[in-house]
Amino acid sequence: MIADRVPVARPADGPATPAGYHSPEGKRRYQLRVVLLTVGVLVAQFIVPMVLMIAMMPVLMLGMISIEFAEVRGAVYFDGQVWYTTRSESPFAGRGDEEGPGLFALDPFAEDAEPRRVAPVAMGSPELLAGPERLWLAGEARVCYLENEELVQLTANGALGDFSPPFTWRGKPAVVQSTLSGVALQVFDARQRRWVEQANSAAPAWVNQSRGAGSLRVLSIGNELHCFLPHQGAVYYRRGSPLENVQDLTSWSPACNPEFDRWTVLALDGKPAVVYHDRNSITGKVLQDGEWKQFFSKSAMMVTEIGACATGQGDEFVLVTQGFPGSLHVTVVEGGKIRSERRYGRSSPFPRHFMLFTTLPHLLGMILPLLMVLILAPQMRRFRVGYLKAGEKVVRYASVARRGWAATVDGLIASLPMMVGGIWFLSLFGDFEAMLSPYWMLGGVLFWVLAFFWALGFFFLFSAMEGRSGQSPGKRLLGIRVVGTDLQPCGFGRALIRNLLRIADGFFQFLVGIVLVALTEKWQRLGDMAAKTVVIRVGDFTEPEPPPPSPGCPRMRREG
Repeated sequence: MIADRVPVARPADGPATPAGYHSPEGKRRYQLRVVLLTVGVLVAQFIVPMVLMIAMMPVLMLGMISIEFAEVRGAVYFDGQVWYTTRSESPFAGRGDEEGPGLFALDPFAEDAEPRRVAPVAMGSPELLAGPERLWLAGEARVCYLENEELVQLTANGALGDFSPPFTWRGKPAVVQSTLSGVALQVFDARQRRWVEQANSAAPAWVNQSRGAGSLRVLSIGNELHCFLPHQGAVYYRRGSPLENVQDLTSWSPACNPEFDRWTVLALDGKPAVVYHDRNSITGKVLQDGEWKQFFSKSAMMVTEIGACATGQGDEFVLVTQGFPGSLHVTVVEGGKIRSERRYGRSSPFPRHFMLFTTLPHLLGMILPLLMVLILAPQMRRFRVGYLKAGEKVVRYASVARRGWAATVDGLIASLPMMVGGIWFLSLFGDFEAMLSPYWMLGGVLFWVLAFFWALGFFFLFSAMEGRSGQSPGKRLLGIRVVGTDLQPCGFGRALIRNLLRIADGFFQFLVGIVLVALTEKWQRLGDMAAKTVVIRVGDFTEPEPPPPSPGCPRMRREG
């Protein structure tokens, strides 16, 4: 009989051999190693990701704090280019050096153009002004103009304090300044290199209803001034000098309702216009026949700052927006239609390889159990009884390594759409604004729903295959089979039970299932014990060889 030829190992003198082991000493040593290995892997699953995240945190933080903000709200069009300034939030960048704030120029009509750093700016948050002949930069205590791509600094008569963005008044830079007694019109005299007060007024009503002169926007069109003022979530408009001592806001009419403070003004074909961000779109309105009429609209999911500047060619203008720090969108609009649209700078608010940095520690945590099964497999062959006898049949248990690789193959097949979706998600993660698109969100939801039903379908398919033939694709590839403890096909129901309990076996990256296979008599995980199944090697083995005596273990003798 085949069963009679199965070797039975027992010590010559000493206690009976434990079930599933070759010797009591081997059992003690093996179980100690399993416990130490399990504790080590369990601790490593928590410690390794934490250590890696802490180690990578300086790199991530440096990438997030070293961001250059574009001051696009004050962008102007001069000499065929869009000009704007930047400020740096990096603690390692100083003012006036190559890493600090700078003056940038960009050709909005050239397809291969990139923002070009023209000169460093040694003043905090300067305001730009495109004059008839020069590009001006005005700060609280300094005034500069651009000449041969270098900033020429002019002396000003002390700090202006709270003042409006500059505008052109009779060919010269001018601002509206808040004073102790009210407001004043300051005009810069380049010959005298100082601000000269042209007019002043007691505080008009708009001063008390706003955050001061800094919130006022003034357009100079011909010999007329056009004023814009934010108030209670809306932008109000008034034609005439902002110094007129109007005691109420009845002479101001609402122009638009922007989201937060995302709006700007420009002179478009000789008419005042306002461009603003409202919820999910950017809208442009122009004053015609005493009414604000919409002439432009563009979908925009994420905008933190907005600027617009006329090119002087009819109703053509350049729209400049910043979605998040370091990003820049430049759109050329003519006749209310978009002629061209380009994106520059960062496409994500996160540093490059951010997703790799954040997922790598977790991937390493998933690899640790695979390393554990590779270490356990030879230990189980050495100390454990690796065969099962049922009637006249003798079969070998599938090693924990083969079971682990088979489960990996099946998992890859069942999760293939999720893997493709994950790669797709990572590729789009850099395009942060595209991720906020409703089409992307809807497509993502549909994709994950389909991926779920794909995985669910394969779950039942694999259960049916294991119930009938004992082999899923992974098990067939690795040469193993799941059967009942009587070595008969387990059927769909039992296969379904063992696969459902894979959830419990999968705790701590399948550490629970690995430990149970390593310690139970029939090499079973929780699902196997509940379904009364075992996983065996393909083929019958009638003459299993006894293992060599373990060092420190009592010698064995064979009995037939």
